[in-house]
Amino acid sequence: MARGEGGAAAEVYRQLLAQDPARADVVRALAQAVEGAAEVCGPCAVRAWLESGRAPGTRLPRLVAPLSPEARGWLVADDAPLTEALQLGGRALSAELPPGFERPVEVRPADEDPRLAPVWAEVQAALPGAFSVYVDTEGGAQVVLEPGEVPTLAVGEALLEEASPEEVRFLVARAAFLADAGFLLSEWVPALARGEYLAGLADAAEHGEGPMAERLSPEARARLAELAPQLRQTTEVDLARWRAVLLRAADRFGLACAGDLAAALAAMDRLEPRAVGELRSTEAARVAAVRRWGPMADLVVWLTRTRFADLVGTEAFQPAASA
Repeated sequence: MARGEGGAAAEVYRQLLAQDPARADVVRALAQAVEGAAEVCGPCAVRAWLESGRAPGTRLPRLVAPLSPEARGWLVADDAPLTEALQLGGRALSAELPPGFERPVEVRPADEDPRLAPVWAEVQAALPGAFSVYVDTEGGAQVVLEPGEVPTLAVGEALLEEASPEEVRFLVARAAFLADAGFLLSEWVPALARGEYLAGLADAAEHGEGPMAERLSPEARARLAELAPQLRQTTEVDLARWRAVLLRAADRFGLACAGDLAAALAAMDRLEPRAVGELRSTEAARVAAVRRWGPMADLVVWLTRTRFADLVGTEAFQPAASA
């Protein structure tokens, strides 16, 4: 069956899931409606997770080639000027942020850790560019973003010890996506100073002077110069909206790299302290979790739509591993 031949029924099911992503009966009906089509992998993974909560049914094709600008647009799904501007200039802006703390003494570069090296190589294939990635040997079960000349990720030793490779891949990919788009502006800079950094980015684009301007490509600088008035008028409301859009897109990118819905959702639990200890041993408990946690619901809804299939249909994806 060609993609989209699920017809009107499939679209009705998707609309119902947008209202309530935890409708297991609707997920099953959608999977049946698009059976044989490229988009069936998403609904099938959601159905398998709701029913069993684990692989192999939750496995998905995985992104293994550079994310194209078009595909990035599918993940972000937002055309606000601030979103575009920080995608173009986020790295240059992040390099200007003040350091927060000294790097731990006991660290290990990513390529020297047999657990992290293959994970980072896979993420780097999907998101090329200069990054600094290291293992914090005293770090917790998390990935921390740090400012620097290039985006820096500190992967906690505890995460590598506790989590599966798919969970680590989700969290590392998610963090890399955020760092690449200048997310540290909302994490590292006090609210009252964020406008100054955005104005500095606008000035660098317009005048072409200073370290920030030198980090911008000619194409990025030209477009940022056009967006300069909007950058100078950015409000905290705009920044809050951008933050929410970017977090949602980063979760989607993390899933695309992880290749396993169950692992991605388990990794998301590590980002939500209130979910610690929450039992998911039954379908009813998993349904309740989707209804309780907004980021989880967004990921489930996105996976049941056709955009994931658009990504799967490109040569940039590697088929899911068999059981």
